[in-house]
Amino acid sequence: MMRYVLIKSRQHFRAAFEPIARHIVLCDGEGVTSSDLWLFRYKHRRRPLYPFEAS
Repeated sequence: MMRYVLIKSRQHFRAAFEPIARHIVLCDGEGVTSSDLWLFRYKHRRRPLYPFEAS
């Protein structure tokens, strides 16, 4: 028997479900933008970009 829980969030679910989940699969659906910020190629921005880069 397979059981799935689908959650429309990229961060807030981890505190509750990570301790009891066997696997976590992150999905990125179609749309205007993405919640995965690593997909964007920034050309003109301040450096360092908190929290992704150290000061």
